[in-house]
Amino acid sequence: YRPTPREEQLKTHQTTQEQMRNLTWQALAAGANGLLYYSFFDLQKMAWKTPFEETFGNVCTVAGEVKRFEDVFLYCDSSEAVATSSENLAARMWRYRGDIYLAIVNLHAGNVSGSVVSSDGFAHRENLLGIVPASVSGGRVAVEMGPFDVCFIRLSPKKR
Repeated sequence: YRPTPREEQLKTHQTTQEQMRNLTWQALAAGANGLLYYSFFDLQKMAWKTPFEETFGNVCTVAGEVKRFEDVFLYCDSSEAVATSSENLAARMWRYRGDIYLAIVNLHAGNVSGSVVSSDGFAHRENLLGIVPASVSGGRVAVEMGPFDVCFIRLSPKKR
């Protein structure tokens, strides 16, 4: 760890809440088994640029969003990466208590359109966090995502 000269600090910005949320869900979609938010003292050091209460509040908000679903991530029946129609999207599916929880994350700094396809058909969806999918039909979830967008939904499978 080395101190950053002030002139270098002027060229940077604090990570926004949207960026932090996106990076968090990228990690989850990639299979992260744990998350650690750090740089508490850097947030304090950069308070001259962005108030500490704001940046630390962003960390707490994003961490709290993930905590709401801790049972899904920690006690799921299974978890698997899901193929997407675009290399600019990442997706992961968790099966928990008979439902499917699906995260889709925009990996690109611009707008992205794409879809995720599952072998399961879906009877019902509930939007839990982020954008609302453009459509959900059969086993296909289509999305139109802006920069840093995240989509987390619960899907109830069709009874066989």
